[in-house]
Amino acid sequence: MSVIARLGVFVLIAVLIGACARSQPAPRDVLVTDDLLPTYDRVARAHNQRVANLDRVWSRATIVIDSTDRDGKARRDQGEGHLQVVRPRSLALSVGKLGETGLYLGSNGEQYWWFDLLGDSDEDTAFVGRHDRAAETSLAEVGAPLHPLDLIEMLGVLPLPEGEEVFGPTDRVSRGDDGSVLVVLPARSGHRLLAFEPETYRLRRAALFDASGRLLVRSEARRYGEVRLIEGGGDWPEMPDRLFVEVPAEGVSVSISLYGMENRGSRQSDAPFDLGRLARAYRIDRVIDIDEEAAAAAASR
Repeated sequence: MSVIARLGVFVLIAVLIGACARSQPAPRDVLVTDDLLPTYDRVARAHNQRVANLDRVWSRATIVIDSTDRDGKARRDQGEGHLQVVRPRSLALSVGKLGETGLYLGSNGEQYWWFDLLGDSDEDTAFVGRHDRAAETSLAEVGAPLHPLDLIEMLGVLPLPEGEEVFGPTDRVSRGDDGSVLVVLPARSGHRLLAFEPETYRLRRAALFDASGRLLVRSEARRYGEVRLIEGGGDWPEMPDRLFVEVPAEGVSVSISLYGMENRGSRQSDAPFDLGRLARAYRIDRVIDIDEEAAAAAASR
């Protein structure tokens, strides 16, 4: 879909992305035309300067996951754990109680995984897939709240590509009804819509869409907090420390509260992103390749 075609559906997109922040219906005409819109490059430079020292993030976390189980019953998982991110594709989010991890969502450069150690089965199972086949599978089918790369997007720590010439016309930038600066960009399987504060260019809302324009996931940053730099000097950067994420099609929502956020630099361990090491540490009994499962299911239809 071309940039202009995407912008043609901005009214619908802005209503969807605004749903996280407002319960009342949004006005039908949500775009405001003005001559004071920043260029894409200006937004990208401001954002990239803000996230320059967010290449590695460690934080304590309180997580609440509301979802529906395989029997259609409402399920709520909540607890404390840690969030760790190393750009661009490594993420570890653990959730547990009383020092015991029950849920683990993770990824590295090639793979992503979901450990659900709270199930009824006697076997602790890891569901594993590859990023390059992620569009063919649904993590919701195995109980995972969302794809790890989508969560990294929602956290707003990834830099934006710079250079207007990369994308062509600057009409990818528009104004939302709340005054926010809206930017549309390509994504892994479609496009993403980012809503920035007009004065600070802090990312407030984000949404991911597939190639057909279907909403996959959306988020709202409800508060920002400082990230302590363990190595190096300079001002401490900010990132969302209260984040609400929804996967509407799957009926999943995730509330994340972060505490004690740090960029540990070279002290950041690679262990949280080592699947083999994690499987041994959590005594995983069985590993299920969800890409192979999806392919087998498709072949049997």
